[in-house]
Amino acid sequence: MTIERTANVDGSLLAGGPSGTSADRNSGAECATENPVAFARKKLNRSKLAEIESMFVRGVPVSEIAAAFSITTHGVWYHATQKGWKRPRKPWAAEAQQLFESGATCREIGSRVGVAEKTVMQEASSQGWQRCAPRCYKCNAEVPLSKKRNSADRRVCRPCEVQYYREKAKRRKDQFPEDVKRYRQAYKAKLHASGKRKPMSLLQYEYAGRRESRRQRADVQRGRYMTFGEPPINQAGALAILQATLRKLLATRCEGQGLKLDSVEYRARYNADPAFRERERLRTSGKRWGNRADGRDDGTLTKDAVRRLFAKAKKCPYCWQPMKSQDKSLDHMEPLSLGGWHSLNNVLVCCRRCNSRKSDSPWIEWLGKIPAACEKALRETAA
Repeated sequence: MTIERTANVDGSLLAGGPSGTSADRNSGAECATENPVAFARKKLNRSKLAEIESMFVRGVPVSEIAAAFSITTHGVWYHATQKGWKRPRKPWAAEAQQLFESGATCREIGSRVGVAEKTVMQEASSQGWQRCAPRCYKCNAEVPLSKKRNSADRRVCRPCEVQYYREKAKRRKDQFPEDVKRYRQAYKAKLHASGKRKPMSLLQYEYAGRRESRRQRADVQRGRYMTFGEPPINQAGALAILQATLRKLLATRCEGQGLKLDSVEYRARYNADPAFRERERLRTSGKRWGNRADGRDDGTLTKDAVRRLFAKAKKCPYCWQPMKSQDKSLDHMEPLSLGGWHSLNNVLVCCRRCNSRKSDSPWIEWLGKIPAACEKALRETAA
């Protein structure tokens, strides 16, 4: 026995009953009526669909339509959704929509207009009503809509809800203290067994170790000495307390003389630490040039150009002495302080000693101070 497939009105293929006698086909239709989706297994021609549509549009109850054509209500709603049929507007729909948009719950709307809550929800879903955010009945704050569709039953804001549950837990704790204590003990035992939380004995041991290690820190000892006068417990703490005391005395002395403590400390470190002094010189040298050469930089003195000048320079053009890499320095022939340009045509590489001697002297004046042999070589180098 073969199975036939028939085309539905909307074009989809539906499995029909087995080809054979009419009794077999009638039995297949009866089985389809019992199925929730029997409408998809029963052939409906165009004339029946037109009659169903006319009854649906006129407002005939869906249950009566399903009974008249021996199909389920699911089938009627399916075809109405697929074909876009619209039912007439109910007399209570206007008032219900106004209440819905004002923020009333579906239960309140149903009791107000005299219909079931489910009917109001179906009407709101089919017509696409949009409700405004309701307000909290405690503090009158605006309550955001919940994620559930067409739901405005949440009439309490989050802070008021948290306060309510806290008060509820407090009341329960006061009424049933033994139950709460037993529940907490069981919950702690569960955490200890799963390893998510350590027992209090181990935690106390760890806390004691942390407190002791913290007491050994020099900054903690210094703070407790300056605040409470506690003596140090190790050498690091004593040294930190001594440094803090000396700094406090120095600050008092600087304040009496009208000086800044930071400038005094900087100058002392600059004079005592050669590495710090060299870093500061390298850091501030470029800034001085940049500040002096504002508007007088033609862009020719790049890093690559300076690197090539330092690589070619073997002797100082001022004293004609060999130079090592750490002795080389860049000198502006016409000083920047006197209007010279920060340009490749206005610089040369010389030793640090001659650069310091030249300082900000004009180029013509400096040429008169150097020996004649060096001056001749210098002119050749500049040319």
